[in-house]
Amino acid sequence: YAYYPHNVHFIVTSAMMAGDVATTKAEAMRLGRLLSPDMSAQFGTAQAVEAAPFQVMAMVGEPDAILAMPAPDARLPYALAMRHFARATAFAQMRDKAGFDGEMKALAAQADHPGTKDLVAQSVPLPDLIRIAEGVARGRWAMLNGHPAEAVAQFRAAAAIEATIVYMEPSFWHYPVSQSLGAALLMAGDAAGAAQAFRATLVQTPRNGWALYGLALSEKAAGHKAEAAAAEAAFHRAWAGDPKWLKLERL
Repeated sequence: YAYYPHNVHFIVTSAMMAGDVATTKAEAMRLGRLLSPDMSAQFGTAQAVEAAPFQVMAMVGEPDAILAMPAPDARLPYALAMRHFARATAFAQMRDKAGFDGEMKALAAQADHPGTKDLVAQSVPLPDLIRIAEGVARGRWAMLNGHPAEAVAQFRAAAAIEATIVYMEPSFWHYPVSQSLGAALLMAGDAAGAAQAFRATLVQTPRNGWALYGLALSEKAAGHKAEAAAAEAAFHRAWAGDPKWLKLERL
């Protein structure tokens, strides 16, 4: 029970990082069928696996697909929190403020779930993960609604919390928030700051195709033709999916 779902979890997060959207979605759905809530309720690391399908679908899923995902077992606050996070990102894409606000309220409530203290005792920092999720969701709402400066503030705060999260592979938080920060900075007109954020992402996650894509756009916006060409070439080497699928708002 411990190892096989953990290995599939690696497939899910690795495919996501490489931009292989089809594999990410397929393996995320398969992952959910491998788990037993009775077992996962006892082990914090298993709850990280339970949460993964919601986390990655927030990155690669369309809003309708995210909203169609069934709720996890009521004993699993980590997965419940990440479902509300994913649904908040879906409503953000739909510009549905009422739906977004409802999911954000439900997300915050998971900090008081009866099982959260037990997760913290098992070194799963769910309260901090919820705070990251709140910042990222608010950042995405701001970015999608034409407020990049607000998105920058939200992503910067979330990235600072992410930097304190204890080590785990795959990570408790599923992607580097600094790549979203870079996207928001570029949208705000700060190409140099964006490039710096994307380079920081690449230190954290080398050969990250999402970050290389953003770095290429940032260097191009700054007028650095050679650097932009190098980043774009590295992006195409790293990216396993359709390059046309990726856009700045997805970062």
